Amino acid sequence: MKSSSVFTAVSLAFIAATVGCASQPYQPQALPLRPESSIEISYLLGHRQHRLIVANKGDNASAQTFSERAILEHNVVDRARYEEFYKKAVSFVQTGHTGQRTVASSPICRSPYSIIIKNGPDTWTENGCRSNEEGGIGRLVRDGEFLLYSQK
Repeated sequence: MKSSSVFTAVSLAFIAATVGCASQPYQPQALPLRPESSIEISYLLGHRQHRLIVANKGDNASAQTFSERAILEHNVVDRARYEEFYKKAVSFVQTGHTGQRTVASSPICRSPYSIIIKNGPDTWTENGCRSNEEGGIGRLVRDGEFLLYSQK
């Protein structure tokens, strides 16, 4: 009889701990930046699908932009500037803009976006709807394009 009540108490404690952890979303960490990391931003602009991919592998960092599936630009970028952009992308996801933005699956969203941040085996994704708000996804895309066109 005692073993079943101990089992029940342990089970309830485990469930309470699990539920408590589930209510807090796992946030990406800016550092330590692992040897392989990347930021991919996909968004709809007009009727075209655009994508910006900024990636780091070892000591090399590169950036690419796509329109539909065609590569528009590809460039090697400075690793220090890559790290700055990575921190901005992580900060964007950490700030939790999703409460202020229109959800991408909403019928009123005409300009959805998706951002995927990878740092080694860890991956974080955020989806939303582009807006004119300062500090939104448009600002992050501009910063990424600036990184792309700045030479190493």
